[in-house]
Amino acid sequence: MTGLEIYKLLPKTNCKKCGYPTCLAFAMALAAKKASLEKCPDVTEAARLALAASAEPPIKTVEIKDAAGSVKLGGETVLFRHEKTFWNPCAIAVRVSDADPAADGLEAIDAATRLKFERVGEQVRTEFVFIENTKSDDSDFRHLSDAAFQSGMLVALCSKSAAALEAVCSAHSDRKFIIAAPLAADCREHLKLAAASGLPLAVGCNSLDECLEVSAKASSVNFANFLFLLKLSSPSETLDMLVQLRRLSLKKNNRALGRPVIAVTSDSADAVSEAVEAAQYVEKYASMVVVKTTEPAAHLALVSLRQNIYTDPQKPVSVEAKLYKIGAATLSSPLLITTNFSLTYYSVVPEIEASKVPCHLLVVDTEGMSVLTAWSADKFSPEIIAEAMKKTGVTETVSHRKVVVPGYVAVISGKLSDLTGFEAVVGPKEASALPRFLKEFKL
Repeated sequence: MTGLEIYKLLPKTNCKKCGYPTCLAFAMALAAKKASLEKCPDVTEAARLALAASAEPPIKTVEIKDAAGSVKLGGETVLFRHEKTFWNPCAIAVRVSDADPAADGLEAIDAATRLKFERVGEQVRTEFVFIENTKSDDSDFRHLSDAAFQSGMLVALCSKSAAALEAVCSAHSDRKFIIAAPLAADCREHLKLAAASGLPLAVGCNSLDECLEVSAKASSVNFANFLFLLKLSSPSETLDMLVQLRRLSLKKNNRALGRPVIAVTSDSADAVSEAVEAAQYVEKYASMVVVKTTEPAAHLALVSLRQNIYTDPQKPVSVEAKLYKIGAATLSSPLLITTNFSLTYYSVVPEIEASKVPCHLLVVDTEGMSVLTAWSADKFSPEIIAEAMKKTGVTETVSHRKVVVPGYVAVISGKLSDLTGFEAVVGPKEASALPRFLKEFKL
């Protein structure tokens, strides 16, 4: 629907309750998929039903809520992050096949549970175990599936046999997970199982035509909770199809193709090559990436890339602005200041800890900007720093009257001294130079 067609169904009161200045502006935002109909409290039920399809994101959201955690896949509204933001981070999964020796499969599941990291103050991890059934005898598949459900991770199960999946569904009816059919041509029984069990279904597709075929089959049985599964003959083909699916969904509003996509990496010889391939899919535009490797370095690279991409570009990642104690800081410990940009904070703190010199670190609220950026935007000025020192009570925290400012903003030292009565000492420009500076620093 166009913006004007949507506008005709709105109350036309210009009440601004939706956050937009007029109903027409809100209608245009709805048409552009940049707003949700729920923001209008006065829309009639008839209009709500009429606008439901138009208000839905062009790519359907599939949510998995389980005892092991919850994720949302899909639901994106833009092609490029800077247009607005990406909403639901791409999940990472470890692929385990029953074609491998059982001990290797169990070891891979155990290794996957340890793929947890802390980065810039956030806990990040690999979320899924993706179990593949490739043998006619499904006993190993069921054994690996049982282990996956006991691992504390989210689970996806892939098998040509709907009967094999049904057996696992019956055994774990209290769990929520993804089931997958590797071939689009053989997915009818899988669709019936997914509809009966209430589980999301991923279907393997090798072309856009197969994606459309799957959508038609799902529509014929009134099933909407499905995803596309891609494992093409080459990484370039997979990447090309990921881009085509996203473009056709967003730019051509092709609802049949507007689905979350699971991309499976090719059978690479080494973890580095597989991580490079997976990184392409994280960037464009997989909702889940399935890899074979359990190398921590490869997974740290992928979750770090994901963390960087799936942040709001208009809201820098920041830490709480306050006075921190680093080590067993006392009244006579040095006082340093920095900004609340998380990358700055997590660069500075390890270097202070490495110096073995206990310190007080005043983190100033600069709206998540780094030192130079904040200074140039007048968010890290002597006045703002002086106010932060007053608010946090640094005069009671330290017995001396010296404060160390970042070397890149040495220009603020004179005025800061005048405003606070503290001697502003110019510290190093780079965090890596802090250990030597602190060891030589005299109060």
